Amino acid sequence: MGPKSARSGAGTIGTLILAATLAVPGLMGEAAVSAAQARAARQDHGCCSDRGPGTPAERTQLVVVPDQAAATLDVLQQRAGGGVIREEGWTALFATEGYRRMMEREQAINEWLGRDRGINDESFRRWATSDAALEDLPGRAAGLEAWGSVDVETAGALALAYLPEHARLRATIYPLIREQTNSFVHDLGGERPAIFMYVEPGQRPAEVEHVLAHELHHVGLTGACRGTAEDRDLPRSLLTGFAEGVAVLAAAGGPDADTHPVATPAQREAWALRIASVESDMAAFEAFMDSVFTGRLTEEEARARVFRFVATDDVPQGPFYSLGWLMASTVERELGRETLVDGLCRPERLLLDYDVAATAIGARDPDAAPPRWSDRLLDRLRERVGRV
Repeated sequence: MGPKSARSGAGTIGTLILAATLAVPGLMGEAAVSAAQARAARQDHGCCSDRGPGTPAERTQLVVVPDQAAATLDVLQQRAGGGVIREEGWTALFATEGYRRMMEREQAINEWLGRDRGINDESFRRWATSDAALEDLPGRAAGLEAWGSVDVETAGALALAYLPEHARLRATIYPLIREQTNSFVHDLGGERPAIFMYVEPGQRPAEVEHVLAHELHHVGLTGACRGTAEDRDLPRSLLTGFAEGVAVLAAAGGPDADTHPVATPAQREAWALRIASVESDMAAFEAFMDSVFTGRLTEEEARARVFRFVATDDVPQGPFYSLGWLMASTVERELGRETLVDGLCRPERLLLDYDVAATAIGARDPDAAPPRWSDRLLDRLRERVGRV
C-alpha cells in the first residue's frame, strides 16, 4: 500500500545504484528539473544517510517492467484513432507480465477478503472500451514517458534510511494504466516481490519517485521483518497497517519535511483534514481493536472493516497513514530515528514508543501534548510485547 500521489490502497532511502531496466524513453526539460529540485529538498533535510552494512548495489535490486502500461496505452491510442481492437490485441495485453501479476494480486485480495471484488479481464475490457478510458490520452502517454527520468536511486535511499540495517530492496516494479488509480505491493514475503504503480496522466518524475519511495519502504520492511515477529496473529497483522504512516515519513525524508511535496492542492487539503481528525480517528481505531481483542468481531469481519482505516472513496489516505505518520514522526523527534526503526518489526512498539514520546512532550509543555492512546489499549500491547 502507498500514497496515490497522495493516494494508495490495499499494505512495509546515501545514494544508491539500483539495477533498473527502464524500457520507456526519457523525459527532459521542466519535469526533469522538478525531479532534481525534489531531490535537493530532501537532501537539505538530511534524509538519506545509509543505515545498513554492505554496498548500495549489494542491498538493492530493482527492475521496472512497463509492459502492461505500454500495451494498454497502445490499445487506447488505437481506439482514439478509430481503429478496432482485434482479439489478438487483447490477448497480447492480457499476456503481459505486468497484467498477469496484477491479476494474481487481485485474486490474492479476493481470497484474503473472502469475496470477489469483480476486478477481472471482463471488467478491464469494459473500462478500456469506455469513453472514460480515452480521457487525456496525451497525459497518459506523458505519465508513462516520465518513468524514463525517474531517479530510483533517490527513492531507494529514502526507503533505506528508515529500515533496519539488514534490510534489502528487491522488487519488480510495474507501472499500470487501468481504471483503479491506487498504487500497491504484492507477494512481499514471496520469491517475486512486486510494486504496482498507477500511471497518473501528466505525472512528473518527482511524483513517481515520491510514491516509489513509499512502496519501497513496504518492500524493505516486509523482507527485514520476515521471521522476526512471532505470534503473527490477527491483532498484530492489523497493527501493521500503521506502516503506511512510517512509509509517509520515509518518503518525505524526515519528520520536519513536507509529507506531500508533489501533491495537488486538493490532496494537501485532504491530508490536512485527516491530521485534524487524529483524536476521533484514534477513538475509532481503539473501538475497532477492542472488538478484535474481545472477540466481538470474527477474523473475516475484522479484515473487511480494517480497510476503512486504509482508504475509502472519500478518504484516499485513511488513519493508518495520518496516525502512523503522527506517531512515527513524534517518536523520531523525541526518541530518535534509531528507536523508531528498531521497533518496526514489532508493530505494537510504535504505539508504545509513541506514548513514551507523547508523555515526555506533555510533561514539558501540557499545551503541546499530542493525543494519547488509552491505558486499556496500551496495557494490552505491553502484555503482548512482554513489557512491564
